[in-house]
Amino acid sequence: MNETELKQMPHDAKVVWIIAQVILVLALIIAVTFILMWIYNSKIKKGNSKDFTGKSLTKHIFDKREVEVNYKESYLYVKFWNYYKKKKIHKLRPWTASKKSIWTLMDASQQAYVTTVIERNEKKQLWGIFWAPLITVIVGYVLCGVFLVVDTQTLKNFETLKGVNWTWMGLAIASVIFSHSIADFIRIVTVWRKVMPLLKETGLTDKELKTINAIFFLRSLLSIISYFLTVKKIFVKLSLKFYNWIIHI
Repeated sequence: MNETELKQMPHDAKVVWIIAQVILVLALIIAVTFILMWIYNSKIKKGNSKDFTGKSLTKHIFDKREVEVNYKESYLYVKFWNYYKKKKIHKLRPWTASKKSIWTLMDASQQAYVTTVIERNEKKQLWGIFWAPLITVIVGYVLCGVFLVVDTQTLKNFETLKGVNWTWMGLAIASVIFSHSIADFIRIVTVWRKVMPLLKETGLTDKELKTINAIFFLRSLLSIISYFLTVKKIFVKLSLKFYNWIIHI
């Protein structure tokens, strides 16, 4: 967007645009750092001091948590939803099961822990992993509806964009984005807090544990802005194509 277009924007739309750009810059910095850490700890450094694979570490966590389940390698599953309780099957992707990188251990450990929580029916932890995030997302969509309905003038003139209150529009979109982000943050932090003590009992070196801790930290930061990146096209349309973004969606 050039300087002339920015000056022509209404004040509230300009505020939405500026906030979007700031979040985008922060998101990109965190995302690039996260990707570099993934490359180093997955593609360059491919081993660990205890020679764990993702599968053997998973078994170790199951043993520590006194849980007996079956393993199945599968490409198709959603993370944190990879346990079929009825048949007691814990799914792992082939590369997670066989690789030995620190990144693999982090990924396998969090999935293994979630399975043990489900199998042991630990209500307090289930709340942090599933129910609190679900409620957060529902609240986000409810707020979105409220922000859209509260300004009847915006809804009335939505197609022509004349008289649209862009502050309410920005709040409506933000409520959905950040509800998903906060939900993911709650889930990651809940798992992170419980997985690290289990990993400390594996015999991994302090450096390896610090690396896993750092990955979890970056992952939690990334969760805050990940859904902003997912729906960034909406913000781009709000800013760069302010007067005709509805037509192109």
